[in-house]
Amino acid sequence: MPCDVLRVIGTTIDIVSFESLLYYHANQSPYAARTLMDQILVIDDQQDLREAVALVLRENGYEVLEAEDGETGVELAHSNQPSLILCDIEMPKLNGYQTFYELQRNVSTSGIPFIFLSARADQAEVREGMTLGADDYIPKPFAAEDLLRAVDTQLRKRKEAMRVAERKLDDLRANISLSLPHELRTPLHSILGFSDYLATQCAVLKASEIREMSLKILEAGTRLHRALENFLAYAQTEVLISDPRKVEAIRKEHVHGVHLLLKESADTKAQAYNREQDLRVEAVEATAAISEKNFRKVIEELIDNAFKFSDAGTPVSISLEQKGNHLFLFVSDQGRGMTKEQIEDVGAYMQFDRKVYEQKGFGLGLVLAKRITELYGGELIIKSSPGEGTTLVALIPAGS
Repeated sequence: MPCDVLRVIGTTIDIVSFESLLYYHANQSPYAARTLMDQILVIDDQQDLREAVALVLRENGYEVLEAEDGETGVELAHSNQPSLILCDIEMPKLNGYQTFYELQRNVSTSGIPFIFLSARADQAEVREGMTLGADDYIPKPFAAEDLLRAVDTQLRKRKEAMRVAERKLDDLRANISLSLPHELRTPLHSILGFSDYLATQCAVLKASEIREMSLKILEAGTRLHRALENFLAYAQTEVLISDPRKVEAIRKEHVHGVHLLLKESADTKAQAYNREQDLRVEAVEATAAISEKNFRKVIEELIDNAFKFSDAGTPVSISLEQKGNHLFLFVSDQGRGMTKEQIEDVGAYMQFDRKVYEQKGFGLGLVLAKRITELYGGELIIKSSPGEGTTLVALIPAGS
């Protein structure tokens, strides 16, 4: 086809002189000057339209990949990892919605910005595309400037998201370097120190002293064991979540009598913190669509968090309700609380103000509970205000 194209209108092309096109890009277009070349994948079964769009993008400094159908587009996206995808809706083999769905299923392509292109301007179609999770929708006909503006907007958003992710990764590295040596070495030093003292001084130690040191060793060993178990549980959960077949199989698990498990775990945690008088528990009899092991882990981490970050003498309230097809587990305390930014940053190994507050653990508790509930199709909601306390709400699918 001729390369002097500026405007794509439905299934026709308005021709503008190629010289005018170059002049426009060189002197007016804010998208012309780029230091890094972003790669864009254009998926459209109509060759003339696909090539017209590709031309405009290339003349504005983008590298362009072209696919004539959805299947080819999915293959190119997986092998090239483009910066952005433009995709028509009405196509053979895989239509635009099916193409988007296939890309969302794969963790390597699910984060690529995706823009639908369509000659149909039906609002229901627009809503369907956006509901699926697409980033934008450009109805045909569209001018080159409209296309470039939409592309530039999504690429800017992606770069900002990457900057935020990098900041969080830096925070993660800092938290790991701070918490990991401390959390492993501290209990290990206690175990080694007390064990050595018992071995060398056992002949002169009183029975009460031996008992006290043995309990210290047990406490340190339990702390170390829990930290390692949480680390392994988090890694295993992440592996499971990335495998759709395993997720489908695991969501068939059920546990009965969750109200009894909840009461048992709450009592155990309260005793461990010597706060039996602070505990309040109300729970309906119910069955949950989750394994017993994972249900115990969720409730143990949420309850432990409430006791850990609140003072003795203040209440820790726990309730379990069933509403429709979900169980709602509420765990509330009147402790330190969290800021909005801290709630948004809840993630693996993230511990807030560790330099100010001495905390035990890797910071995996909340994120582990969050990921387990998500593994079973549930959700963890955090409601908190600094100085006023925290309420954790775990939504877990109910079993039959």
